[in-house]
Amino acid sequence: MGLVAQISPLPVRTESLQVDLPMMLGVVVLFGVLVMRGMRLSRIGGAILLCAYLFTYALRCFDVLRHLRK
Repeated sequence: MGLVAQISPLPVRTESLQVDLPMMLGVVVLFGVLVMRGMRLSRIGGAILLCAYLFTYALRCFDVLRHLRK
């Protein structure tokens, strides 16, 4: 996808940037904090990241369903 974006810009909805970007940055910061604590990711840390991923996925699914109903 990176090469395609270099050749022809891909359209991105403003709503996606307002929701997804802060969420992705939050997960990256969370991952950094969990890893920097001991330079290893524990099971609890992995479970926290998995829950964050599932929460993000669920939000995106609900957003898609909401837009399909319009």
